[in-house]
Amino acid sequence: MKSTRFLALMVAGFALVAQPLAAQVSRAPAIEQPPQNSADTQSPQPDAPPATSESAPNGGSQIIRDRFPNGAVQVERHVIRGVDNNFVNHGAWMAYYPDGNEVGGGEYVNGKRQGNWWRWVAPGETPVISGPQYAGYQGPFKSTANYVDDEIEGAWTIVDARGQKIVEWHFQAGKPHGLWSWWYPNGQKERETRYDQGVPTGKEFAWDPQGHLVSEAVYIDGRKKVFVEAWYAPGSKSWEGWYLEPKEIVKTQYEWWLGEASSVVVGVEGERVRHGKWTWYFPTGGKQSEGVYLFGAMHGEWKWWHPDGAKWIHGAYANGVQAGQWTWWRPDGSTERQQSFPVAAPAQSDVAAPPTSSAPTATAPATKGGVAPPQTGAPAPLGPANSLD
Repeated sequence: MKSTRFLALMVAGFALVAQPLAAQVSRAPAIEQPPQNSADTQSPQPDAPPATSESAPNGGSQIIRDRFPNGAVQVERHVIRGVDNNFVNHGAWMAYYPDGNEVGGGEYVNGKRQGNWWRWVAPGETPVISGPQYAGYQGPFKSTANYVDDEIEGAWTIVDARGQKIVEWHFQAGKPHGLWSWWYPNGQKERETRYDQGVPTGKEFAWDPQGHLVSEAVYIDGRKKVFVEAWYAPGSKSWEGWYLEPKEIVKTQYEWWLGEASSVVVGVEGERVRHGKWTWYFPTGGKQSEGVYLFGAMHGEWKWWHPDGAKWIHGAYANGVQAGQWTWWRPDGSTERQQSFPVAAPAQSDVAAPPTSSAPTATAPATKGGVAPPQTGAPAPLGPANSLD
């Protein structure tokens, strides 16, 4: 299973094809791997120089040059002897095309990539780069990233020959962290999202090439907040509200130099729960009830109305339990009764969990005004929404 929101954003610039719910050609420089007789670019600690290499002493280090069949240098790297007497990349590392032009390179320190690394990708070098989504960009493309102890730290950026940004992603210790952005060839931003240690968080936006907002999503600790609604008939809404989808556990691997990435959903955490504002309506169009859920529990102010629009019940919940002053009104507007409920201490970090016990039973009449209490005994909207849980 490979199609997840994390994968779609992670590999939109890699050599993969993925989007939420539907496949889409990725916008990614997939970088061709050098021939096998070159220095090891993906595993930076070769045991010994390849047989086709040549070595030259350089103080305490050696320079190893791997060559193409035509004799041109393919990779030039500095190495030292490690603790096991094997060669370890240490110092400058540079790859070349057969014509002598630089492909890209950077620095190693004791076998680990450090500092700025860069890589050119020519149009048509791979099928992905030559795809129609690149038609508006001017090649060649340049990919740059900063490394700390062999992990990407900071921005990974890809630009075209004019310096026009294609993508810019931020990392911390090798994990997506911070703002991730994509652009159209005309310079207009296409999409942006945020990560917190590899987990999608906050708002995600997408625009068309003219800059008009076409979609917006919210993520809370990797869980997408989804708006749902239902209708009695066209033009007559029954209810609307927000859900949090389960959190997908995604295993992702990538290699910057090769432009490779893979991502697989290995499990999910949690269940789909109501989270945010919910509203129910009468068939006549007036509001029937309205309130907020917090991670599946009724929380904060809740209101109910009589069918003619007059207020019926007003009260509050704290993590699924009635709290504070509650008031009931008759259809003529007169007060029917009032009742106070204990106010519990706020939940730790103000994060609610679904209640484990029934709410107090002092509630509205079971069928008055068409609103039936849920099984917990607390007044809550009836209707199609309950069948979605």
